[in-house]
Amino acid sequence: MKKKYSIKERFLFSRVFAKGRSAAQGDVIVHCLRNRPGKRVNPKITPRTRFGLAVPNKIGGAVKRNRAKRLIREALRSLLPQIADGWLIIVTARSSAASPDCRMQRVRTSLRRALEQLQLLKAAVPADVKNT
Repeated sequence: MKKKYSIKERFLFSRVFAKGRSAAQGDVIVHCLRNRPGKRVNPKITPRTRFGLAVPNKIGGAVKRNRAKRLIREALRSLLPQIADGWLIIVTARSSAASPDCRMQRVRTSLRRALEQLQLLKAAVPADVKNT
């Protein structure tokens, strides 16, 4: 995930957790909040969607937490073109995401379902419209 897409600021994490919506599916919990542009920013430009990862210490040691972060980061990377613009999204890993039997496809499916539940995926274009 490129740095321009990441959330590092503590106040943004706090704001998303306090004021945002959330959905839990399988291995992840997704929190989201609309990313409002500042007063100096051109209002016609939609701000980009930014992502943050939260992996609690109770999941396990550093190796398990880092594995969970890598899986979630890769799942986000593969779903990035389908995610709507203008959101702050924080993905929290559940303990099942750090288990040795957890695979990439399972995390991607959980993440996709949570994003669909929050209506953060762009509308799919039918196949016949794409070809014309």
